[in-house]
Amino acid sequence: MTNHLFQFLSILLVSVVLTACQTTAPVTSDNAASMHYIANSPARVYIALAQAYSQKGQLDSAMSNADKAISIDPANPRAHAIFAHVSERLGDYGAATRHFEKARALTATDPFVQGFYGLHLCGKGHYAAADREFAMASASHLNKTPETAWLSAGSCYEQAGDAEMARARYRRAYEINGTPQIVRALARVEKKLGNRRESRRLLRQIDE
Repeated sequence: MTNHLFQFLSILLVSVVLTACQTTAPVTSDNAASMHYIANSPARVYIALAQAYSQKGQLDSAMSNADKAISIDPANPRAHAIFAHVSERLGDYGAATRHFEKARALTATDPFVQGFYGLHLCGKGHYAAADREFAMASASHLNKTPETAWLSAGSCYEQAGDAEMARARYRRAYEINGTPQIVRALARVEKKLGNRRESRRLLRQIDE
């Protein structure tokens, strides 16, 4: 997967981490560790900075902050997830694999971890597995904008050249919240599939 697509898809996930960090959902046995670190870890500042720099393409700064996050709180799954994501964008695939494994060992139910692991799987061409991660991220009660996970899944399939699957995932996002970005994505694949009338109908919604 190109760095451009990594940057695009990671931007789609920003609302997942921002809303999850603010959640006051009850702690359960499945999410106790991640909820504790989200609420209390001093690493959360560096995790947010690492993600922000990654979105801007400033990967050295992103890595510096991801490294600080792990140094401060090595048991934080999100610190490992963002470290893995930035490592992958920098071409250090061994480090990316190790830190994704660590993040998922700490928690497999956090939409932040699921989202970035989905990007990792997409980049490796494991589209069905990536799709499962995005689906779980969308279903998480921590995710206040589940449409972003489906939008990421659709973008992954579109990059893979599977317009039918991309349309199905964009449609899921559209049914939750038809933002202009989602409408444009759905209209784009409808046009690729030869459904020009439906593509035009969708785009008119933005102009209304």
